[in-house]
Amino acid sequence: MATTPATESEPKSSSDFESERIHSYNSSNATFLQKASQPCYFRTANCPDQCVHARITYTFRINSLNVVTNPDSTQAKYCTPIAEGAEYRIDETSFVGIVSDSDSGSGSDGPSLKEIADSLVEGDTVELSWNHDYVKRGMAYSPEYPVTKL
Repeated sequence: MATTPATESEPKSSSDFESERIHSYNSSNATFLQKASQPCYFRTANCPDQCVHARITYTFRINSLNVVTNPDSTQAKYCTPIAEGAEYRIDETSFVGIVSDSDSGSGSDGPSLKEIADSLVEGDTVELSWNHDYVKRGMAYSPEYPVTKL
């Protein structure tokens, strides 16, 4: 894992983080391994008819990783980044963005990150970036890992 200065797309200082809820910004070079269907394991009373447990997952092998930690995060000290060479599984709900063509000057939006993930073939090498967020829902806090670039 490399700890290097932030690039243009990464936060450069604590004021560049959206809020204290972001623990870190992770950017990596990764190899796509597989797309798989993860079934519901029938562990709640709502399963399987009213739950949202069954979903599509995407598995990547992390070839190189750069982590920029939010210095204002009070919980970041408890977070261990994924190791280089490890497999990283991403849930289909983590693909929240749309690729913007604003850099090209056309002003139109491109495909969604999920559409790009669906088009990957085993062995494709991609630039994969995600945030490590700590989100409060009701009375509980939990981590989220939204993908910001693919």
